[in-house]
Amino acid sequence: MWSFRLRRATGEDRESWSGDPRRRRASGRSGAGRLLGGILLALAAVLAWKSGWFYAEQNLSRYPEIRLTYSTCRFERITHSRGATTRQIAFITDAGRYVMEDGVWRKHFDGPALAAALAGGGTVRAWVHPEYPHALRGIVGGKVDIPPEWGLEYDQRNMGIGIWVDAALALSGALLLFWRR
Repeated sequence: MWSFRLRRATGEDRESWSGDPRRRRASGRSGAGRLLGGILLALAAVLAWKSGWFYAEQNLSRYPEIRLTYSTCRFERITHSRGATTRQIAFITDAGRYVMEDGVWRKHFDGPALAAALAGGGTVRAWVHPEYPHALRGIVGGKVDIPPEWGLEYDQRNMGIGIWVDAALALSGALLLFWRR
């Protein structure tokens, strides 16, 4: 039915037909690498854009101050699907829940002890995150004071980590995209 005849290609035939065989294999591998590099660069750009170009407040002027009357406070440990845990204290009010992440108070207080001290309820001056109105960054005037400067430092530390992660993504994406073998 079908017949095939194999013939040996000479050097000039092979060059004109397919180029350097090593270069052909390398360009096939770098195609996936270039695609991954483009994806990483796009991810780095989206991350920077969504974070407001990693802008962190330098003072508390944009953090709204509210009078928060809460009925109780409790410590919450949330376990996520892959084993990561989030610790926070939650203030229960008539208007809903206000939470403060452990990055704000962890260096200075133990979570369950802090929640137990604040569990009786009361009215405090509270500072909330400018973009997340139920995320507390400090409370003053209660049984325990958590200065809002600790929340500001927490936000600045998070933005600093975000800059390093974004730089690593952008650098690895650029290397994969523009690397010549």
